[in-house]
Amino acid sequence: MDTNFEHYKVFYYVAKYGNLTKAAAVLKTSQPAVTRTIHNLENILGCRLFIRSKSGMKLTPEGNIFYEYIAAGCAQFFKGENNLSNLISLENGTIYISATETALHCYLFEAVRDFNILYPNVHFKILNNSTTDSVNALKEGKVDLAVVSATLQVTPPLKMKIVKKYRDILIGGNRFEKLKNREICGENCA
Repeated sequence: MDTNFEHYKVFYYVAKYGNLTKAAAVLKTSQPAVTRTIHNLENILGCRLFIRSKSGMKLTPEGNIFYEYIAAGCAQFFKGENNLSNLISLENGTIYISATETALHCYLFEAVRDFNILYPNVHFKILNNSTTDSVNALKEGKVDLAVVSATLQVTPPLKMKIVKKYRDILIGGNRFEKLKNREICGENCA
């Protein structure tokens, strides 16, 4: 079948209100456009969905069965749109983050606390991973952002932003006494 969601959406509102004009108003379109869409859908499906009368539009037995499925589908689509809108507007939702141990303790816990004060209905799912695993989880779309403690090169569409600098300090036993009072520069030092 060659039907798109707009056909089903028009069908849903006509069935819901039992009136072409009310459906057209909700859909912000004209009554003739709604009528045309219903005719097209009935032609595509090969059956009548409505009985038209002066008092409005009543579903046929086939239309009633079809409405049960379409109403359930529309409810899911509308719920998805609403949830996405809420997430984008930070009303509620869940943000998935992958973070290294250092980033988690040195930055993320405090940032999440501050964020939750402003947006109390947004929840976090935090995964504790290595830098490589965190970046891979981001690339694969498993998380919304990665907070890591190592500098690395990322390729578009990923972007990196330094949010906090820190300094590693070795705390060791007698075995490391020869390193005492020496600064040791690793691969990322300038």
